[in-house]
Amino acid sequence: DYISKFVKIDFKSAEDLLNKLIKEFNLERHIAVQIVNILPKTIEELRTITQQSKKVKDDDLNKILQRILETIST
Repeated sequence: DYISKFVKIDFKSAEDLLNKLIKEFNLERHIAVQIVNILPKTIEELRTITQQSKKVKDDDLNKILQRILETIST
């Protein structure tokens, strides 16, 4: 009950999202893990997570955010 208040997506969805982020956007695994853990809802939040990695294009940030929102809504 307590955990269900904080869990945003199930394990399978998180794993699928992680793999998509790594394969489709060539993100480093530790960056992709942070994205899946936090599930940012804005470009600014996402940019904060990815700034420690190589430069991620704004277009890719938008696509990543779209993948996150699709995952959360299912």
